[in-house]
Amino acid sequence: MIKAIHNNVVLQKKTNQMHGGIYMPKSSDDSFIVLNVGPEVSTIKNGSVVILKDKPQTFNDGLKEFYITNIDNIIAIVEEENE
Repeated sequence: MIKAIHNNVVLQKKTNQMHGGIYMPKSSDDSFIVLNVGPEVSTIKNGSVVILKDKPQTFNDGLKEFYITNIDNIIAIVEEENE
């Protein structure tokens, strides 16, 4: 696992369940799930869904793809509506 430092955030692309139960990254959605945050980040929590202003740094760890960005690159938090 990657651990964020300073004011950085580690993200993973939000996924959707596709046919046959296979999970795939959403290609048309630019939202990311926050996996962990650096110690200087206080406005965003693990598990939040966020939207970025610019493309994040990509890191591949085997078959998993992670994204790293600075807190200043996050422009919105997606809040789920309770139905």
